[in-house]
Amino acid sequence: MDHFPSRRDYGLAFFGGALIVLFLSVVVKNAAVPLFLPAWLWALAIPAGALCGVWFGGFLAVRVRPVFAQFAKFAVTGLLNYSVDLGILNSLILVTGNTSDFALVGFRVVSAAMAVSNSFGWNRWWTFAKPQEDRGSIASEYIKFIMASALGIAVNFGIYYIVVILIGPLGGLSIERWVNVGAVAGSLVGFMFNFLSYKKFVFKA
Repeated sequence: MDHFPSRRDYGLAFFGGALIVLFLSVVVKNAAVPLFLPAWLWALAIPAGALCGVWFGGFLAVRVRPVFAQFAKFAVTGLLNYSVDLGILNSLILVTGNTSDFALVGFRVVSAAMAVSNSFGWNRWWTFAKPQEDRGSIASEYIKFIMASALGIAVNFGIYYIVVILIGPLGGLSIERWVNVGAVAGSLVGFMFNFLSYKKFVFKA
């Protein structure tokens, strides 16, 4: 089987990269994150990076192990989900101006739920795509996906709660920046867990 990326793979990688730029632009605005480079350069570099990542995953899949093709797509999808999560979280803070403990927890619940829904679509129809006759029904896969994601969210959210609520801002960072530190920490811890559970339990691809 040829594991090298198709034109569809490249098209979806570029589209995913463009969405990442869109959602992260909200984070930059709300948290006043310094870019160090012109915004237009980031807008080009991120989709280009997604394309290169998918190509490199295909390269390793052909020469090392096939799983690298899936892992590269999962990485792009994961970055997109992370951007959706942070983008919605920061949008809610930006729109409401509410940074109370209750609001920050509630906002993260909403943003994480939106990221999970986005994740299912990208992972089912791209990362772990396979012929329809070889997969289960969308309902059964969605139920298993929710179960696996619930465990991932528990890990993700637990780290977020510890960092943001129990520890609180360190190093003079504002709460607007610190919530992103907590979100990043949770996302990184759950990344490998999600890849393995989706691959082995949900999609079996």
